Amino acid sequence: MSYYENDQYHTSHPRQLSQYVSADENAPLASPLPPFYVPSVPMVGSPLTLGMSLSNDGRAERKRNEIEQRCKDKKAEALNRQKEQLIQRNYQLRGNDARSANVMLLAAQVMREEKELIQNLTAELELLRNQLRNCSCMTQSKYEHPTGGSRRF
Repeated sequence: MSYYENDQYHTSHPRQLSQYVSADENAPLASPLPPFYVPSVPMVGSPLTLGMSLSNDGRAERKRNEIEQRCKDKKAEALNRQKEQLIQRNYQLRGNDARSANVMLLAAQVMREEKELIQNLTAELELLRNQLRNCSCMTQSKYEHPTGGSRRF
């Protein structure tokens, strides 16, 4: 006796199977599934929710192709904008360097360098602000002449 013969989930009682079998050979079988379920159709979503047409004349396929083409056009446009920005920053794009992945890597490297430059300039600006604050906070008595008048340099 095998494992599956004892397993209640894999074997059924003959009475349970007989409810789905019809006495007439040509009669449709009763199904435990709801009547609206069609096994050959994927239950992902209705065509209306996916923005597809219900007709079979190819409009849905054309619409999908149009969407794919718009996506490709937007991707190419974004890549061209990226290339233009790199060329404006005096980076040469030749041969394999003009490919999508290489352009993105170069753009990431440029962004990293610019971020470091911004951090360095921000630190230098803060240092200059502190020096200016220290100069303006000095007491006026250091600059005044002991007689009450201002020193002339």
